[in-house]
Amino acid sequence: MDKLRSHANAILIYSGSSQKDTFQGLATEYSDASSLRVTLIAADGTVIGESSLPSKQLSQMDNHNDRPEVLAAREFGEGFSTRYSNTLKIQF
Repeated sequence: MDKLRSHANAILIYSGSSQKDTFQGLATEYSDASSLRVTLIAADGTVIGESSLPSKQLSQMDNHNDRPEVLAAREFGEGFSTRYSNTLKIQF
């Protein structure tokens, strides 16, 4: 868990970047290194990076603003959830 927190802090360094592909590249890089699915979202819940999809499909993803793990992260600093992915049609 500490490693994930450290990586999350590193990603914040890129948050000022205007390059759209930066976040997609980071999601893929962290996914490859961890063997996990990585989804990066903006403060408004918009998906800005997703390791399981090409960047051109990000706009098709649902807004994540009201998801339980996002609400928990806002309140407690981190959040977790397991659910079926409507986008990928698989359980996470």
